[in-house]
This record gives sequence, structure tokens and C-alpha cells, in this order.
Amino acid sequence: MAGKLLIIGFGPGSFEHITKRAREAIEESEVIIGYNTYVDLIRGLLTDQEIVRTGMTEEVSRAQEAVRQAEAGKKVAVISSGDAGVYGMAGLVYEVLMEKGWSRSGGVEVEIIPGISAINSSASLLGAPVMHDACTISLSDHLTPWELIARRVEAAAQADFVIALYNPRSGRRTRQIVETQRILLKYRSPETPVGIVKSAYRDRQHVVLTNLRDMLDHDIGMLTTVIIGNASTTVYDGLMITPRGYQRKYTLNADVQPLKPHQRLKEEAEPWALRQWDEPSGSDSDDEDWDWDEPGESDWDEEDAGVGASAAATAVSAERASERPGGGSVSVAEASAGAAVSAERAGERPGGGSVSVAEASAGGAVTAVSAGRAGERPGGGSVSVAEASAGGAATAVSAERAGERPGGGSVSVAEASAGAAATAVSAERASERPGGGSVSVAEASAGGAATAVRPERAGERPGGGSVSVAEASAGAAATAVSAGRASERLGGGSVSVAEASPLQLALQALQLVDRSRGIETAADGLPAGAGMFRQQSIFELAVSPGVAEKRFTAKQMITLADVVGEKGSMEYTPHHQLIVRVPTDNPDEITSRLRAEGFLLAPIGDVAQLKACDFCNGDKGDAIPYAEELQRKLGGLNVPKELRIGLNGCGMACYGAVQEDIGIVYRKQKFDLFLGGKTVGRNAHPGQPVAEGIEPEQLVETIERIVQRYISEGHPNERFHKFFKRVKELEGYRHQELPVFQIENAVCGD
Repeated sequence: MAGKLLIIGFGPGSFEHITKRAREAIEESEVIIGYNTYVDLIRGLLTDQEIVRTGMTEEVSRAQEAVRQAEAGKKVAVISSGDAGVYGMAGLVYEVLMEKGWSRSGGVEVEIIPGISAINSSASLLGAPVMHDACTISLSDHLTPWELIARRVEAAAQADFVIALYNPRSGRRTRQIVETQRILLKYRSPETPVGIVKSAYRDRQHVVLTNLRDMLDHDIGMLTTVIIGNASTTVYDGLMITPRGYQRKYTLNADVQPLKPHQRLKEEAEPWALRQWDEPSGSDSDDEDWDWDEPGESDWDEEDAGVGASAAATAVSAERASERPGGGSVSVAEASAGAAVSAERAGERPGGGSVSVAEASAGGAVTAVSAGRAGERPGGGSVSVAEASAGGAATAVSAERAGERPGGGSVSVAEASAGAAATAVSAERASERPGGGSVSVAEASAGGAATAVRPERAGERPGGGSVSVAEASAGAAATAVSAGRASERLGGGSVSVAEASPLQLALQALQLVDRSRGIETAADGLPAGAGMFRQQSIFELAVSPGVAEKRFTAKQMITLADVVGEKGSMEYTPHHQLIVRVPTDNPDEITSRLRAEGFLLAPIGDVAQLKACDFCNGDKGDAIPYAEELQRKLGGLNVPKELRIGLNGCGMACYGAVQEDIGIVYRKQKFDLFLGGKTVGRNAHPGQPVAEGIEPEQLVETIERIVQRYISEGHPNERFHKFFKRVKELEGYRHQELPVFQIENAVCGD
């Protein structure tokens, strides 16, 4: 019989908010697996199903147990509050299945049943705070590094998202919510509305409406969802309301809205919106060519017109240098996001030289910048600078005076920036170019803007060579074009520009920007800090000198330090092991080096571990072979909860074997066995003595059978002493009830 996994989100917890399909799935399941509180919330829907319940932070073991039971042919329900796909169990179950090589066609069937997430249930109690762009961020750093969480909070705060905070605080995690408030106050007003909802739609529901400044004055815990408004969120009559938009694009008191669908996103109606393509009249096909209607369009030959494929087209017209008496000049105008710039004729400027600076920015604003007359520059040279910025970022371009360049040459630099990245292009001095030639470097990036530049022939420009560079960038790529030195071309001829792929040019441009800001970038163009958003592999293992050996050699320690390096860590444990954590994608290299030095390596977590004594440095070594055999057969086996098997080589038991889950003491050439030691807690106790005088040849077999039964019948995260108490008997050894001491619970709840 094929098993099935039902991953159920049952909503906030009240029965009326559980979907019909979620109820059906719970009823048809044979096994229910969930966190203790969640099982209690749906107890009214349970009948005779087997219940497997665990505590907080034990999500992985729940997922593993669910898969194991489903593979055994059972129909298993894994329950989550809210939606199982939002910080719930759905992803973890799939991760466990992926590790086991599961496939949809041949593996157990999986059904995800959606529920109402906390952001939605909490928002409904507060009013309508999530009416605009919003995000959810969990403040639990149990599975996610805090540094990454903090960066996400900062990014969401900068972008003015409505933010829903999940898992904001627990008994041990108290600083995260404080740090989050500090980050948010860097970008938002202290009066920003904040809603705090505890146990939404449950018996102890509690709703508080406050602000960002005072939010920490209120009770916030693991059952709380915190919703932080954006810049437009307001409070009205005790309700937290976020408007549909930052601009009033609708009229609430009108029966007929003033903006028809075809008027939306037009600049004259909604100036804040990204400028759209102009559709040809009478055509509703996306595949038709676009009919551009830009100033100066009739001046272009068909083969000279460049049309971009993303957001806007820029037409640039360069006037002929022959119309400019007194010297050769190059004027380049550049525009981004649909703005057209026209260069004025140098003939209108006495003195021969001209400076034309045109700047266009997205959003309909065009800025004209006037530079000083070329007459102020000896030699009659001219400088033309075109600058475009899109997205509100202004780009400053500094052009050196042509007077500093003997020969009267000219330099033209065009620069455009998109989003918020400004691209700097440096033009080399014409003095380095014999013959008075000139270099024009054009660069543009406009978030999808296409730029068309009409190149002029150098032969049409008397008095000096010139270069015109056509540039285009599409789809948010910034294109940097580098022109070679004119000195390589004697006689003042023109400079040709080699083409490169758009991706290469974009990365080069962004690297130039980063370097100008002192930011180092990697070879792939990513900022150095971008690596923290990549998944990093941390290899964890337990390292010891051996089963009975407790001494490290100097060479071993040197090798271990070299393997761990500066980025890894070593953690001492009281279990005769060091826990080593190393960032690496090649664990085989690490294990081979450590094994070559004689280390005993073992996995960590919920595995079986043999803890042997040092056998008085080998003087009492009769039991060492049995310890090594147990290590070979049981060491590292996955078990429901970490299992420690203590083995001491004499009746002194000075290494405390009797305190472990399974204790073995070698005495009078035979073994005594202790089961069910409680290793932690204020009521910790030694194991029960269940057998004396076990023959050595029977020991390993007996321990194997006990451990295998614990693996097959133990519940996830069920400690061995609880398992022994529940099953009552193991290999003929019966559990005995011990006197129970009444110990008052600790204040912290542990």
C-alpha cells in the first residue's frame, strides 16, 4: 500500500477558519504529526489517529518521521498553523524527500493544503494594513543567520514595504526585535503605525495598535505577529489602514472613475508611473513594430535609426563640424528614458569652439546645463558632455578644459546612469594623441532605454579628426564603450570602437562605478558583499583521537588547526570530542586529511555515540576490542534523539558510564548493563542496573538489538530513558518505576 503525505495549514487556529479540505485531510489521516500546541488546537477534529507530537525547534525531526511513516505505507498528516508553505512544514518535508532521492512519479504522494497565514489573519483584525506591497520576515535565527535577516529588514525598510514580522521574540531570543526596531527607525518615522496581534482568532487573542517608537513597550512573543506600516499607512478610528497607492489614482466619491483603463500609466494622467511604449494607432497587437513619434525623427535615415527593445528610445542629433568655423569639434547629446536632446550649432557661438551639455532624466524632466564659452579656452577647442540619468539619480561628469590639451583637440564624454548606479567614463587627454585628434566615449544605461546616435563621417569635418560613437543599452544593462587612443591613428583620423557583448560591457561599466566608490567587485561583477546571499555550505563533524585514546599529538593539532582555518571553528564538548565546523564545498578533502592523521571522525546531531574511557591509558585494556566493535557497528547511526553509550573498563566506572543512556561496565571479565540514564536536567539519574555478568561474546549483539528497536519504535526526539519507560521492556530487561521527586518548574519554563 502506497503512503501519502498531507501537509496541512489549518489557519490561525479557530475551527471556523479551517478550510473544508483541511478538515477532510485530518479526518482521513492515520497519523498526525505536529508541534504540541498545534495538536492541542485541532484536538476536537481528532478521532483514533496515532499522534506524534514534539516540542519547539524540532521541525526537522517531524519532517523525517512523517516521510518514514509515509514510506511505510501510512497516510500521514503534518500540521502547521497558518499556511504550511509560509514558514511551515511544506518546505522541510520536501527537503527530506529530496535528500532521499524522491520523485513525484515513483515516490509517496504529497498534497499541500493551504491555510490562512498569520499576515492575513492579523491584518483582518487590525483593519487593512496590507493593501500595498508587503513582505514577511521571520526574526528567528534558528535556521537563518542573523546578519542576513538584518540585511533583509534594512532592504525592506528602505523600499518602504509594509512588513509582517513572524517569530519576533522568544524566551531566549530577545535582541532580534530590538535590533529590528533600530534598523527601521533609520528609515521610517517614529510615528509609523504598528499593529501587534497575539494569538489571532484563538482564545487568548490580543490586539494592540501602537507606533514604531513605542512598539517594544508591549508584549511580543512567539505567538505574536507584528505588522509595520509604510509611509502612507494611517490610523483611523482605531483601525490601521494602508491606501491602495501613494498617489490618488481614483476618486472615491465619483460613480464613474475619471481615468479610463486606456488612460492609466499615461504621463499626463499618472506622472509617477514608468513611461510606457507608444502603441501604433488602430493596432492592438504586441507583435507590431512600434511607431515612434519623437522630435527630430524626420532628420534620420532609416538605417541610422536605432530602436531599443525595452522601455524608451532616445534620438540624438550631432551637427556637422563643417558648420562650425574655427576648429573641429564634436558634439554628442545623449538622453535616457525617451527624452530627445538637440545639440546647438557651434556657428552660433563666436570664437569657434562650443560647449554643449544636455541632460535628460526619466520622468519627463529635462535639464539643460550650460558650460562656459570655448573662448575662455586657448586653442579654440571644444568640449561636449552629454549626461543622462534615470530613476532619479543624477550623474556628474567632469570634462577638463581643452586649453590643457595642445593642438586644439576635443573630448566628448557621454554618460548615463540607471536605477541608482552612476557610471563614470574617463576620457584620456588629447595631448597624448598627436595630430589633434579627438576621442568620444559614450556610455548609457537607462533601465531598458535604447539610444540611437547618428554617426558623422570624419571626412565631413575640416580642421581635425573626430569620432562619433553610437550607444545603446537595453533591459537595465549599462554599456561602457572604450575608445582607443587617437595617437595610434596618425593624421587625426577617426577612432573605431570595438564591440563587446552587452553582458560584458554592462559588467565593465558596473565595475567602473564600484571602483570609483571604493567598492571591490568580483570577476563575475557581483559586489564582494553579495556572497552572503548565496547559500554557504558548512561542514560539521565530530573529531576525536580514537575510541580509547584521549590524547592528541602535536602534529594532529597542527593539522586540525590548518583544516579549520580562520573561517572555521572548533568547539570543546564534554563527550570526548571536538565539534569542527568548516565552510567548504569539498568535505572529502577535509575528512581524508584528518583520517590520514589518525583521527576518529563521526557525524553530529541525533546519532549514536560510543563514549569509552581511557582504560587507564591502556593498562586495563581487556574491554577495548568490544568498545571498538561497538563503534564500528553503531557509531554514527541515526536515532530518534542523541544516544550515548558509555563503556568503562573497570568497576570504578570513573568515566561515568552508568550516567549515560546505555551504560556498560567491564567487571570480572564480564559486563554489567545499565539502561535509561537521564543525562540532563535537575532530576538527572543513573541508568537502571538491568543485568550483571553478560558474557563478552553476547555484549555487542545485545546492544545492537536494543539500539535497533529504539530506532524503529522510538518517536522523533524521544530520549532513550523515556522510550524505555514507554515500552516497559527491552530484550527481556524490564523498566522499573523509580521514586519520583517533586521539583518545582524553573522560572524560565525549561
